[in-house]
Amino acid sequence: MVALTKGKHENITWHSIISKDRQRSEKICERMLRNFGKYLEKNPGIKGTINVIHFYENEVLIATSK
Repeated sequence: MVALTKGKHENITWHSIISKDRQRSEKICERMLRNFGKYLEKNPGIKGTINVIHFYENEVLIATSK
């Protein structure tokens, strides 16, 4: 998962836990979004810098969240 940010802010990259990779891609994306939401609650200054979130599987874009 990559959170693309505005301006000169560094993009945020998250990886799924290997043991969870046997689940369907949709389930992994949902879990990552939920956990990322919790991360943003603890770091509210970052939330305003995010433009879009992309999900990749084997370097191929599989989903987008705005």
